[in-house]
Amino acid sequence: MGVWILRAHGAAWMMLTALLLISISAFGAAAQTPELYYYALGEPVSLALSARYVAIGGAVAPDGGQALALTAAFTALESDALPLQPGIHAGMNFTLLPLAGGTSERERAALVDAMRAAALPVEWVNPVFERAGSLLVLTDEFLATFPAGTPRTGIDALNTANGVEIARQIDGGAAGDVYLLRVTAGTGVDALTMANRYHTGGVALHAEPNWAILTQPPTVDAFEAMPTETVGAAAAPGAQFVVEPQYTPNDTYYANGWHMNNYQQFVQYQSSMVYDADIDAKEAWDTQRGSASVIIAILDDGVQTSHPDLDDKIVFPYDAIGGDTDPQPYDDAITRDWDALGTHLAGLAAAESDNSQGITGVCHACKIMPIRIHYSYFDGADRLLFTTIEAIVAGINWAEDNGAAVLNNSWIDPNPSTTVADALRSASVNGRGGLGSVLVFAAGNSYQFLVSWPGKLASVLPGAITVGASTWCDTVKVDSVNTPESDDCTTDHGWGNNWGTEIGLSAPGHFLPSTDLTGTDGYVNGDYTGNIGGTSVVAPIVAGAAGLVLSQNPGFTNDQVRDRLLTSTDPLHTDGYDTASGWGRLNVQKAVTNTITNAGTPNDHLDSAVSITTLPYSTSQTVVGAFTDRTDPALACLTSSQLVSNTVWFKFTPAYTMTVNAFTFGYNTVMGVYDPAMTSVACNNDVAPGVTWSQFNFTAVAGTTYSFLIGDLTPASNPDGSSPPAQLVFSLSTTTPPPTGSLNGSVLLEGRPAPPDPVWSVPLHVVVKPTSGGAAAFDGTITTGLSGEFIVSNLAVGEYDIWAKGAHTLSNRVTAAISGETPVSVGTLKEGDANDDNTVGIGDFSILAAAFGSTEGGANYDARADFNADGAVNIADFSLLAANFGQSGVAQP
Repeated sequence: MGVWILRAHGAAWMMLTALLLISISAFGAAAQTPELYYYALGEPVSLALSARYVAIGGAVAPDGGQALALTAAFTALESDALPLQPGIHAGMNFTLLPLAGGTSERERAALVDAMRAAALPVEWVNPVFERAGSLLVLTDEFLATFPAGTPRTGIDALNTANGVEIARQIDGGAAGDVYLLRVTAGTGVDALTMANRYHTGGVALHAEPNWAILTQPPTVDAFEAMPTETVGAAAAPGAQFVVEPQYTPNDTYYANGWHMNNYQQFVQYQSSMVYDADIDAKEAWDTQRGSASVIIAILDDGVQTSHPDLDDKIVFPYDAIGGDTDPQPYDDAITRDWDALGTHLAGLAAAESDNSQGITGVCHACKIMPIRIHYSYFDGADRLLFTTIEAIVAGINWAEDNGAAVLNNSWIDPNPSTTVADALRSASVNGRGGLGSVLVFAAGNSYQFLVSWPGKLASVLPGAITVGASTWCDTVKVDSVNTPESDDCTTDHGWGNNWGTEIGLSAPGHFLPSTDLTGTDGYVNGDYTGNIGGTSVVAPIVAGAAGLVLSQNPGFTNDQVRDRLLTSTDPLHTDGYDTASGWGRLNVQKAVTNTITNAGTPNDHLDSAVSITTLPYSTSQTVVGAFTDRTDPALACLTSSQLVSNTVWFKFTPAYTMTVNAFTFGYNTVMGVYDPAMTSVACNNDVAPGVTWSQFNFTAVAGTTYSFLIGDLTPASNPDGSSPPAQLVFSLSTTTPPPTGSLNGSVLLEGRPAPPDPVWSVPLHVVVKPTSGGAAAFDGTITTGLSGEFIVSNLAVGEYDIWAKGAHTLSNRVTAAISGETPVSVGTLKEGDANDDNTVGIGDFSILAAAFGSTEGGANYDARADFNADGAVNIADFSLLAANFGQSGVAQP
C-alpha cells in the first residue's frame, strides 16, 4: 500500500484517520459531473477530468516521517503508486495523487467532493484535467485581466466580495491590467469556477486558471553526435558555371550546415539531395552578417550560457520558471539530460561564427536572449514538460521589456490561453519601441491539418510567422511512417510538419548541426549534435533570417520584416501560397537584398485595398496567405479576446449619398467599415445566431472614401482547429437611386430681336452625356421658349457634356455639373449652316444665293437661308453667313 507523508500537518492527519475511512461509492450517487470548461480567445474550451491524478496543495513529501494511508480512506486513489511533485523547480507546493485504474468520470468528481468535504489539512483539493494529450493541474490561482486603468479600489472590492486575494500584479502591456489572483479558503468554489465567474461577470476583460501544465515535448529527430571528421567541399554538378560568394566562415562544422549552403555535401547518404535547396545564407552574408543591436530571444527550456559557441552572445538571460536570471537547465539529472533544445535553438539562430570552432549561426552578430519557460519532468513513464501560464507570460514580457527584436517560439502547448495571446500581441505591437517584435512559431510535427498552439496565432498577430519544414530534396517534410505518404529523401521518416493557413513559409528542418549541452549533458556526448530536426529547429533559422533583415533595415516594423521574408521565397510545394509550405522556402539572400519573388495577397494591406468604382459590386477571392497588420484597426463588434485572421481590404467612394449594403460569406467572416479617420462606421460578426456570415447597412456620404476590413474568426471560435482554405465572397449594393437634377439650359441666337420674342422659339437638337463615359442621358429635339430656354429633366447628379444645335446653326458644347435645378448656357449658336453639315461653307452660300431676295410664301423662299427668321432672305442673312464663313461647330456624338 502506498504511504503519503504530510509533514506540516502530521498530527492533524493522524487525528483524521478514522474519519476518512469512507468508500468513494458513498459519494458516487450524489456527485454530478460538472460542465467543465475554461475560456480562451472568448470561447469556452472543454475539459475532461483526468483518469490519472487528483491534486492537493501544500507541503507533501514521500519520505518516511509521519504517515497517513490516504488510499485506505479514499478507495479511488491508487495504492501502489508514488505521488508526483512536478512543480518543485518552480517553487509550487502541490502534489499529484495517482488514481486507481478504471474509475469513471463520475467517480472522479465524487472523489474531489469527498476529499474537500473531509476537511483535510491541506491548502486545497482540486481535479486535474486532461486535454489534447496534456495534463492541466488546477491550483488555487487564476489570472484576470481588467481594462487598463481600472481603479484598484474597484478590483479590491470585487475580490473581497468573492473571497479572492491578489497574489501579485503582472505586466499586461496594452492588453490591460493583469493580476494573479488566489482563491482563499472558505470561498466554496475552486479557481476554475472563479475564473469563469470573473470572465462572464462583465468587470474583467477575461480570466482563466493559472494552469500548471504537463505536456508532451515536441517531436524531434533522433540525435547523433557530430562526426569526428568534417564534411568535405564537394563540387556540385555544373559548379563551374556558378559564381560563388566570396565569404566562407571558418567554423569547424560550417560545411555540415547544408541548410545554409547546400552543395550536395551529404549525397552519400541521399542521392536525391538537390543542389541549392537551402536558404542562401552564404550569399546573404556577402551583404549582411548581422548587428549586435539585434537581439533574438529564445523562449524554451533554457540555454547553456557558458557554451563556448554562445557565451559571448548572451544578453539579459532570464528564468521565468525560477524567477531569476540563470536560465541554464541544471536543476537535476532529467533537466541535464533532456533540456538541451534551447541550446540547440540558440546555436542555429546566432551561434558565434567565424571563430574557428563549432557551428555557424544564421545571424552572425545578433545577440541571444535566453529565456527559460519550461523544464522536463519524468512521471515514472514519460518525459513531460512542466510550465505555468504565468511563467510563459513572464517570459514573453521579459523579452519585450528588454528589447528583443525577434522572439523565437519553438515551444508547443496545445492549450490556448488569452493571457498568453495578449502577451504575445503586446510584444508584436509594442516591442522595439513601437516598431514591434517579430514572432516566429513552429507549426508542429504531427503531420496533420492543425497548426499547433501558439503557432496558430501567426495569422492573427502582427509581424508573426509560423514555419514549416523542407528537406534537402527541396520538398515539404512528410511523415512516411504513420501515413501513406512516401518519403524517399530523408532518413527520419516518423514526422512531418503540420499544415494550415497560419503557415507563412518553410525552411530546412532535418539533419541539422547545432550546439548541445557540453560534455555528457544534453542529447549526445560532446558539445555539438550532428542531426536534429523538426519545425522547432526551423523556427530559429527563420528567426536568424529575420535578424539579418533587421540588421539591414533597422527601421523596419515587424510587418515589414514578415512581408519581406514572405515575398522573397523560392517556390517549394507549389507556385504561390499553399497550406503545406506557405509562400515557399526561405531565401534570406533575396530578403536582405529586397529581391521580390511573389506579390503576396494583393489587398492584404490598407494601402493596397481593392478600389470599388460602381455598385452593385461582387467579388470572390482566396484569403489564405493573407495576414494581420499592426495598422489594422480594432473591429468594434468583437471583444478584446476575439482575434481575427486573414484580413483583406476594399475601399469605395460614393458619387452621391446613399445607403450601402455590405455582405460577406464563405467562412466565419467578420467585417467592419471605417471613414478616412479610421473611425468605425459599422461592424458585424454574425448576421444571425448560428449564421457566421456578416452583413450591415450604413449611410455613405458622397465623396467620402470608406475602407472595408474583412477577416476570419475561425481561429478564435475554434481554438483547437486551423482555418480551412477560405474563399471569400464580398458584395456591395445600394437601393438608393441616384439623385436627379434638371438642366435648365439656354442658347443665344444670332440676328434676332431682343427676347422674349417668338423668333427665339426654335427646334434644338440637344445631347447630354456623362463625362465619365457611357450612353447619352438625353439625345433629342427640344423646342426652346421665347428667350431660347430649354429643360432636360431627370438627370442623375453628375458632370455632363452638353451639345446644342439649331436648324441652321453650328453646334456648340459646354461641360457642367448637374445637381438640382442647374442653369447652363450653351452659348451663342452661330448662323449660316443652311445645309446642316455643321460647317458654314460654299454649299450654304449656294442655298442662300438661290433664295436671295425672296420672302416667306414666295416661289424661291427657303427657310434654311432665313437665318434671322424675319420672313425674308436678304442682306442681313448674307451678313450672318459671311461672318461665320469657313467655321465649323463642335461635333455631336
